[in-house]
Amino acid sequence: MAAPFRATTLNGRILKLTNEGWRHICTVHPEWQGELEKVNQVMKLPDFIKQGNKADTFMFYKFFPRTIVSPKHLVLVIKYLNTEGIVLTGYFTESIRKGEVLWRKQ
Repeated sequence: MAAPFRATTLNGRILKLTNEGWRHICTVHPEWQGELEKVNQVMKLPDFIKQGNKADTFMFYKFFPRTIVSPKHLVLVIKYLNTEGIVLTGYFTESIRKGEVLWRKQ
């Protein structure tokens, strides 16, 4: 499966967004068309990371003052399989999910 983007996180883990994952995101969230570069930015350097609903999932947040919909956080839901992470889905949001911040950009 080809990956339009591969990124290495600050802790050295690899993240991938597959073509299949990108098609899924754009099907569910058509406002993401043309936002692939923003996804790359979130993968490489999120503003903060929170725990997801499951132990092996994490939510990467990055705020963008200009998006197609308005100023929003772009959130990627990442699942780690061994040492590599894969983007499961993503969405724009104004609100930040409750819970512990695992990492924050300094």
